[in-house]
Amino acid sequence: MLQMEEGQRLLCESLILEALNKGLRGQMTCPTIPPPPGPTPPPATSPTPEPQLGRKRGKKTRK
Repeated sequence: MLQMEEGQRLLCESLILEALNKGLRGQMTCPTIPPPPGPTPPPATSPTPEPQLGRKRGKKTRK
């Protein structure tokens, strides 16, 4: 949390404090508790690059 921007940090702190206070007062309800994580989505794939026409072959270099 120390590396967050100030606005994000304040929002997180207020949410954590609210959850802590509700838990101490016994006011946590099912909607308050986040559901377990579902299946993870497949990794994003980048589109296959289209072949570019009109390019000449590069010169071969000597070793």
